Amino acid sequence: MSPTIRYKSILALVSVTSLVLTAPTFAGLTPTPTATPSVTPAPTTTVTPSVTPVPTTTATPTGTPTATPTPVPSPLTKDQRKCVNEMNKSGLRVNKAQLKENEWCLNNYQSEKLDPPATFDQCLTQDRRGKVQKAKAKTEAGEAEKCDPLNPPPAFAYTDAATVNAAAIDAGLGINYVIFGGPPVSDSDLFTKAESRLTAKCQLEMLKRADRLESAHFKQKYTAKKKALRDESVDSKVALEAKLGSVLSSNSKINKAEERLVNGVHKRCDFLGRPTGKIFPGSCGAGNPSLSEVEDCVIAAARCEACLKINAFDDLDLDCDQADNQLLDSSCQ
Repeated sequence: MSPTIRYKSILALVSVTSLVLTAPTFAGLTPTPTATPSVTPAPTTTVTPSVTPVPTTTATPTGTPTATPTPVPSPLTKDQRKCVNEMNKSGLRVNKAQLKENEWCLNNYQSEKLDPPATFDQCLTQDRRGKVQKAKAKTEAGEAEKCDPLNPPPAFAYTDAATVNAAAIDAGLGINYVIFGGPPVSDSDLFTKAESRLTAKCQLEMLKRADRLESAHFKQKYTAKKKALRDESVDSKVALEAKLGSVLSSNSKINKAEERLVNGVHKRCDFLGRPTGKIFPGSCGAGNPSLSEVEDCVIAAARCEACLKINAFDDLDLDCDQADNQLLDSSCQ
């Protein structure tokens, strides 16, 4: 081998050895990692956020509700009295028209003049002659003229035309049922003149006298109320009731109407020889009482009907149980 080649070989060996010795790792050995210095972070200053306070809602104070002042009792003015009196006068007309309708229907049934298949009970509410409706229209006209313009309206003793008309008609119908049964009244409980002329007249007499008695109660109440309202001490519903209570229990004209009922019925009915329950099949004839007992019952019923309808007319609370027979026996409800 030449010296030049030997020299180059030695240099190559040295170079290789140098490379192996400076390598970062050796096969099979894990190098020790160089520790990275731990950097201590600068302390973070915690900033407390500034909270914007939610505005407090100021509650609206609950005000004490203003109490509706209690009306001071006061007598009715002249115009208010005219309104009340007009309603009562109109109610009398309607009641009278219905009572007349009662008698007209019974008389025509007994004479067999009602157009078939109409019954007596149907006739009572059909107003075939239009007189009840005519009276009702006057009530409405009277209210429009004398009550509607008032401001304020009467504080007591006043309802309205519709209430007055309905009460007046109901009172007129009610007396039929006390005498003849129902509602409805059955035609089989009535006598035609062909069946028994005298018994038919007896039934009609009782109805006529009871109608007139009821009408007398209304008339006397109207007169007494008209007078009472002029009294300065009658400044409330209670004060008016106190004035009217005695009129319903004792009055010369009412007493005379009751006497006429007794005399008229005895004249027409006392000699018939029929059971009273057959002639008067309503509640007053139940159990076949004596004729005098039937009369007393009808008189009390007329008082009861009138009193109840007076209360309805004027929004009053008269003691009708006391008014019908002077006893607190729940006979007038």
